Amino acid sequence: MDRQGQRNGCILWRRRMPSPKRDASRDAPSRGAPGRSQPIARTHRRPAQSRREPPVLALAVAAAFLAVFAATIVVYHVSTTRATSAPAIDGVQCQGVQSGARQYHVHLDLLYREQPVTIPSQIGQSAHCTYWLHTSGEDGIISVDLPRESASTRLTLGQFFAVWKQPLSRRQVATLPVSPGEELRVWVNGQRYPGDPADIVLRSHEQIVLEIGPPFAEPPPGYTWNTKAYPS
Repeated sequence: MDRQGQRNGCILWRRRMPSPKRDASRDAPSRGAPGRSQPIARTHRRPAQSRREPPVLALAVAAAFLAVFAATIVVYHVSTTRATSAPAIDGVQCQGVQSGARQYHVHLDLLYREQPVTIPSQIGQSAHCTYWLHTSGEDGIISVDLPRESASTRLTLGQFFAVWKQPLSRRQVATLPVSPGEELRVWVNGQRYPGDPADIVLRSHEQIVLEIGPPFAEPPPGYTWNTKAYPS
């Protein structure tokens, strides 16, 4: 406190009152006042998250695995195809025997000057597959095995000789030539066949005779089927 003076012989003391605080908001310049810069409010920005890089090693391993898997599938397909098929011969496919396939049999006799000529076994059979036309023994029986999707296919004697890799015409039957002064006679179920022997359509339990002469067997040989072993 400070002393102000004396009044009536008394010393008067006046408490010094604290000066009121000034309102800072009054002194602050109004917003938008021209000529004065405004304080810039600071905003807190979130630190940018670093972009996660893809796992390069994992992607490389996955790509290598897929490549090996695809190569394995291709190799398996190729090996399986080679193991179960062979190139077609004159439209005759080489496949495995399928359940539900159509199967029937034809008998063929070859005669050269009345002497029978053996037809080899295992014609149309390989280590990998069996052709639709094939033989199993030396008895002259031609087996016709057709898959279900090709059951209506008509096969000919000429196609069988193609699978056998032997020629068939009026001038040549397998390894037997028809020399000058000779002729080829063709019989189908005991009836003379005048056309090209290669065009004979193979049918169930058909008996075909090809004979070169003279001399000729009279009448041409027939064949009795064992229907238990060969029902069709």
